[in-house]
Amino acid sequence: RAARTYWVAVAHERQGEVAAAEAAYAKARARTRGRPRVLIDQALQRLKDAKRTELGPTATEVVSRVEAEPVPVVTERLRPRGPIATRILVVSCLAAAATIAFVLDGSTDVGTLMRAGAMVRGLVHDGEWWRLVTCIFVHVGGIHLIVNVIGLWFLGRLVEDLFGPWRTLAIFACAGIGGAVASFLASPAGVSAGASGAVFGLLGAVFIELSLHRKRHRSAWSRGVWGSLAVVAVAQIGIGFVYPVMDQWAHGAGLLFGAVAGMALSPHVRWANAGLHVARIVTLAFAAAVIGAVVMVAQTSIADSLANAPKARRSTTTISAIVPTTWHRAGDELFDPDMFIVLLAQRGPAEGTLEAQVDAYRPGEEKRAADNKFDEVKAAPDRLFVLPPGWYGSELQVSLADPLGDRQRFRVVVAGRADAAGVVLVSLYAPETVARAAPEFFTQLLGSVQ
Repeated sequence: RAARTYWVAVAHERQGEVAAAEAAYAKARARTRGRPRVLIDQALQRLKDAKRTELGPTATEVVSRVEAEPVPVVTERLRPRGPIATRILVVSCLAAAATIAFVLDGSTDVGTLMRAGAMVRGLVHDGEWWRLVTCIFVHVGGIHLIVNVIGLWFLGRLVEDLFGPWRTLAIFACAGIGGAVASFLASPAGVSAGASGAVFGLLGAVFIELSLHRKRHRSAWSRGVWGSLAVVAVAQIGIGFVYPVMDQWAHGAGLLFGAVAGMALSPHVRWANAGLHVARIVTLAFAAAVIGAVVMVAQTSIADSLANAPKARRSTTTISAIVPTTWHRAGDELFDPDMFIVLLAQRGPAEGTLEAQVDAYRPGEEKRAADNKFDEVKAAPDRLFVLPPGWYGSELQVSLADPLGDRQRFRVVVAGRADAAGVVLVSLYAPETVARAAPEFFTQLLGSVQ
């Protein structure tokens, strides 16, 4: 407030309004101390010593001539278009989130993320390339979406001011795809989603531009930008540690790809014109890839993804079954490390009826579920699994709280089948949304057990 009052006083003094200047200086002086007060005292003394300046005949003539001339026509300046590229990216992320919320009912469930186009590494390995593109626009829950959209809005406008809209979209594309590919190659399993890799790419582009071409940017403005960049970086890194479906590989690779793209596409390099054409080509190719990927996501259901996956017979210490080739084996379990589908079994002699043995096996499975941190274990209200001929069983509904505060719900079928060697008792865990979407897959899986 004191500084504003001081500059008001300066304005009055320059205008020649001595009384108003003295009043404003006096008000500013009452709110200051130290060196500022000394300067104000000097200004007040200067006002007292000042003498009114009379214009000479030449100056008076010039003033009269200017006053007599007509008022010049002021051409209205065109309003700036605004951050077009940033708006496109933000709207794309929000549109994807709205579609997931209204069509698929939520965005934290594993099956929902799989259906929405998140990067499921096993499915990408099986040929669903489009997940490397769509995963950039899929977010896990509201907080994840808000943090990334805010970071994208602030960084995107800054990048667009430095690079222009075409280069901004190209940097986003390079960083997003590069981060997704690096995450796929570096992380062994899991589901991941989010635009944070692309946001880190924008961060890297700003950093490299202000570092390599700092002479072209006002130092005071640049210093002010560093604080904003630090806040966005800390928020992105923090959300990456909180959300398990995001990994730091995407962040690091996105930062690197964004920095390289920013260095190559900078408007201040010798090849700037060629770089602009490259940025346009990259942007159009990315737009085509996004459209194609969205079409593939819409056409490929969870049942299609599981049915189209290459399969082979895999064995445990107890049984063998025909499962996707990306499944792993651990002891007496066969499991999908991405979607948390688990098949485990044990053999036993035929003692009494099959129904009695399966019913006796079920309490042990309930205890096993509780030991594995499922804090809600109860009988399922309906049947999702269709058992193959010769099988008998029942279903459990189990759930646990994930790190985001939501509940991940699973179905467990506890079933058995008699054969010449006795009886096979099987437990099959699957996310409830996956079980509902692809019951035929699980029927075939159980039917292949030997």
